[in-house]
Amino acid sequence: MISITLLTERALSSVITIAYDRTIPGEDEKAMECHDQLLKKLTVEGYFPYRLGIQSMDKLPGSEESSIRLLKTLKAAFDPTIFFHLAVISNNWAIKNPDLYVRVWVFYLLQAKPT
Repeated sequence: MISITLLTERALSSVITIAYDRTIPGEDEKAMECHDQLLKKLTVEGYFPYRLGIQSMDKLPGSEESSIRLLKTLKAAFDPTIFFHLAVISNNWAIKNPDLYVRVWVFYLLQAKPT
């Protein structure tokens, strides 16, 4: 069974159910093979799952370097410990001036070279 939910005019979410009888010997393996083939074919076409079981974690392609840099930049931007350290080091400057702090931090991120 396949269910499709239109999220926007350009995005959808789909759930594919693989139904089988676990009492029949070999059906578990066939269902897992079906799952693995679906996952492979969909990811090759650019359709990635929003969640996986632990048995499938190693089946996804690795992250590209640009994705890793983006995630590191986002983590740096939203990591509350960075805000805390800046506030402590600068004698609570960030806490006293939160709007200015955000503008300075965004400027810093736009100027920063990803590592």
